[in-house]
Amino acid sequence: MAALAQLRRHYRVLSVCPPRLAVVADDGTAAPGITRLSGVHAAFAGAVPESELAALTEMERLFVNAWLARQGADKKKRPGDKLPWDAPGFQPPDLPLDG
Repeated sequence: MAALAQLRRHYRVLSVCPPRLAVVADDGTAAPGITRLSGVHAAFAGAVPESELAALTEMERLFVNAWLARQGADKKKRPGDKLPWDAPGFQPPDLPLDG
């Protein structure tokens, strides 16, 4: 956990999958210097190499893949996404069923 404390001193940590993974905000300069910190094995901006993913536990791979999916530019857009439920051209949700 010393590495995480050190990361937090130098970078904004966005998410953590203890004890080995952390996502940090990257202003374009994080990746080159971050691996010089004690306890940091590797840093990636974007895709993670398959060889690195293979070395992770199932939970860690799930964490990485979920984070990358959230960041993807090809996110599926739903019609009316982020609009109020009563926006023009859309129907309000159905009333709940009694039961």
